[in-house]
Amino acid sequence: MILQDIPAVVAHAFATPGVENMVHDFSKPQPIAGAKFYYIRHVLHNQADHKAQEVLRHTKAAMGPDSVLLVDEMILPEMGVNIETASIDLTMMAACAAKERTLQDWRVLIEGAGLRLVKTYVYNVCSYEGVMDIRLP
Repeated sequence: MILQDIPAVVAHAFATPGVENMVHDFSKPQPIAGAKFYYIRHVLHNQADHKAQEVLRHTKAAMGPDSVLLVDEMILPEMGVNIETASIDLTMMAACAAKERTLQDWRVLIEGAGLRLVKTYVYNVCSYEGVMDIRLP
């Protein structure tokens, strides 16, 4: 297993048996090709659409025919989010020119990067957190 993050995070990552800590800039090509799973958590929500698609395209280019991309983010309903989530969404807009996304927003983003959303698994209904199973077309 390989943990990738920015230098400041990797510098403080615990040494864990079986895990290689690697510095990686998600805006650059993914150096690990053909992995069975790629897992991205809370990276894309603070990226504008064009930057998030860039990350997805870099991952797509590294994926093999059997690779699975798991994206772990909030998947908002179209209406009626709770106040905590609304405040997070406003923070993303003000601080990063980004947003929390609805399922339709995610679908457009993923398909725009040339990938296919297979299924979503919401694991925390209160905070709308879920994992999206994404594959090559």
